[in-house]
Amino acid sequence: MPELTWVAVYNDGTVLPQRNGDGSENRYGDIDRSNLVEFHLYERNGNGRGRLRYALYLDPGQRLIWRRRVVMRADSEGKTISEVAFHLAGWQMTVGKQNVQSIAYVPEEAPHTFMAGRFREDHPLFYAAIAHPNEGE
Repeated sequence: MPELTWVAVYNDGTVLPQRNGDGSENRYGDIDRSNLVEFHLYERNGNGRGRLRYALYLDPGQRLIWRRRVVMRADSEGKTISEVAFHLAGWQMTVGKQNVQSIAYVPEEAPHTFMAGRFREDHPLFYAAIAHPNEGE
């Protein structure tokens, strides 16, 4: 399966792709969250975008969460025998004094997506991501 890349879509219809046509890259911190209305994950197809794998539509007050997490499995000697990359994508918002989350886990190597209503510290995959400075309130 190809690598997944993100595209941020703004309320005026403009987009910010993770990878530009000239090969340069935009950082996650470059996303203008004040105007963000959609966040997409695409399969990378050569130098361009391929098939859409995930689309997030944000309501007012919802804040984007995204990470790329690599799960490595090792043999008894500590040698890596497999790696699986997942994209954590979703939103969080404060309702009253409670942090509400909705997180999707999109594996690069499989055509399916996992959903979790929140981060789960007791789960090997769904544990919390460290907050990025742009994700704060």
